[in-house]
Amino acid sequence: MNASKQLVNLAGTLVVVILLVAGVVLVALPFYSESLAIDSQKRTVAQSNSTYEQQIARLSAAEEDIAAVDEDLATLRTEIASSPRLDEVHSLIARSAARVDARVESIAAEPAESWLARDVIDEEGVAVAAEEEPADTAASPTPAATDGDGGDGESAPAAEPETPATELTPQQQVLLTITLDMTLPFLGGGDEGTDVEDSTDIDEETLTSTAKRVSAFVDGLRAGPRLVSIIDVNFADGKVVVSALAFFQTEDAS
Repeated sequence: MNASKQLVNLAGTLVVVILLVAGVVLVALPFYSESLAIDSQKRTVAQSNSTYEQQIARLSAAEEDIAAVDEDLATLRTEIASSPRLDEVHSLIARSAARVDARVESIAAEPAESWLARDVIDEEGVAVAAEEEPADTAASPTPAATDGDGGDGESAPAAEPETPATELTPQQQVLLTITLDMTLPFLGGGDEGTDVEDSTDIDEETLTSTAKRVSAFVDGLRAGPRLVSIIDVNFADGKVVVSALAFFQTEDAS
């Protein structure tokens, strides 16, 4: 009897242990795993919220500077217009010429062309060519020459290749050639001015003064507000020829 009771107690104990283990495996472990997943999601959400808060803080700081950004943008738009607006460039030239009291003989403007990057000077003073976009090297097939009527030995003339039209990019530039007479006073606003006698012999003092005036004129062109890039300056016989580029950017290439 005692043995039977012990077996019954042992069996009951085993059943209870099995039920407890089954409860832990089937109920407690899933809840524990789910709680771990929830904790991981909470940490992820907290990190995301922290990132969003930092972004909002940066945007708020940028919003405070929006007025300064708009002002800088307006300044840039005065330097690089949305159309050639050569009247602004002419006004800039006139102001610079009046500043040095030189007469503008002519202003020649070439047709607008696509902007091209110019060579730059590195830290060692060596000119580095600007990177160019790779050209399309695919050669177009050349039509074969065909014999004339009845094979008389004469070949028909080959068709001339068509020249593709040049498409302008939104970034464009206009080449200006400005000619000034440094021996004549500035003429503007209806004032005829008085001519200065031309002299073939120019002393060193006059030449130095003229060089300073030419330099001041070029500096006036660079002063803006329109962005003008000086390419070349030549002086001969009292006249200065300045080559410069004026830039503008359209919304769409025309």
